[in-house]
Amino acid sequence: MLSFPISLPCKWYSGSFDTPELRMISRYLQSWLLEEGSLTARLKATCEEFFVEVLSESRQPVPDELSRLFPDDEIQMWCREVLLWCDNQPVVYAQSWIPESLQAMTKLGTTPLGEVLFQTPKWTRGEVEITLIDEPLYELLDKLNLKHETKSARRSVFTQGEFSMLVCEAFLLEPKKT
Repeated sequence: MLSFPISLPCKWYSGSFDTPELRMISRYLQSWLLEEGSLTARLKATCEEFFVEVLSESRQPVPDELSRLFPDDEIQMWCREVLLWCDNQPVVYAQSWIPESLQAMTKLGTTPLGEVLFQTPKWTRGEVEITLIDEPLYELLDKLNLKHETKSARRSVFTQGEFSMLVCEAFLLEPKKT
């Protein structure tokens, strides 16, 4: 049985591909990983049918591997895990850690978080970090009938004043070329 949140304790690299581990990522997928704009908007441009499937939303203790990314007082946060589907294909698994004090962000339902973040210019994206993920996603890949393969992922901390949230996106499939 798939349990949430999916643990993503990976080694994250700054947004460059000069490390041996990341050189295997195709140039096409690199462009997606380094996308500065809304991933949601770019995905929508590649498909006819786009939707968000909410896998899990709940209050969770911040995992140890994420604690350095948040202020000390953020012991519990709202964890949102979704799939972004394009033309009936699960292209991206996204995991977000949102301060509970941002009530509107904890009640998005099937609204893409990216749409909200990029329509509100007050949010600033920090450094993009890249990683390769395998075993932590295997149960999800099984549920989706996808092969056990290493997947590329990115994460960024978005800030607005005193608030910070983490958005992590793993590419389960390579997005369509337009």
